[in-house]
Amino acid sequence: MKRLDCSGFDSATLLDACVGQLDAQDDKDRFTDARDDLVQHYAAYVAMAGQHTLFSAQSFLHGNTDQIVCGAISKGDLTDLYSHTMVGKDGQARKVYDRLMALPAHSNCPYCGLGQVFTLDHFLAKSRYPQFSVLCENLIACCETCNKTMSGGLTTVDNIALHPYFEDAAIENTTWLTASLNETAPASVSYSVAQVDAWSPELARRVRNHFGQLNLAGRYAVAAANELASNADVLCLMGSPADIQSHLAKWAQGLTHHSPNSWKAALYRALATSAWYAEGGYGARA
Repeated sequence: MKRLDCSGFDSATLLDACVGQLDAQDDKDRFTDARDDLVQHYAAYVAMAGQHTLFSAQSFLHGNTDQIVCGAISKGDLTDLYSHTMVGKDGQARKVYDRLMALPAHSNCPYCGLGQVFTLDHFLAKSRYPQFSVLCENLIACCETCNKTMSGGLTTVDNIALHPYFEDAAIENTTWLTASLNETAPASVSYSVAQVDAWSPELARRVRNHFGQLNLAGRYAVAAANELASNADVLCLMGSPADIQSHLAKWAQGLTHHSPNSWKAALYRALATSAWYAEGGYGARA
């Protein structure tokens, strides 16, 4: 996971921009009356996210768009506000949408590091937490696969995952993703989350939840299989097993320096320590 910085965004200003784009004056008036309550919800979100306790946020029933969230504003009003102003129209709200989409470097999905940014994900699902439908801190640019894979249900103490806007640097600087080379024909790789003794149980759980909910073990294994297939034609030209291991070790070092928990860094760390792979396992065929 890659952290993102959304400190340059103001959600109250975004709310005002969204409301200003509504067509019906009655709708504008109802949102204006509820503005202070919504801004209080936003402040509560940021406080909870900073403590990694977003599972404490008030939730609403799935469906039933007529549920009142605050003032005279319903769940449907809030989810439509996102769909109709941030996604469905040109204007100031859409400009914020586009700026949020541009946060990940090189358009790489911050959740998985595999896909290209495709849409904004509601970290707390708007179907359950409609009060945060147009909250900048709740909107994460991600790939299509991660957006579809993320849970749309309740966030609980047992399933809360990593939040790109609110994690500490340790989530990127500490190596927690590990890969194991399977000496098969062809070679394959299995991914898992390593135990980090310095982490709190809560952080370790969020990492495991992130890894499991996004099916990163399976998705990374597929990416690794493609990498291994392309490696075979190159490594056979490199000379001795010692030369091959030296090459793999340099790749592992460089990739780990850049992003220690990328699927590729974990892959090359595993390859660099495998005598079997360097001695011809890279070319094993079924």
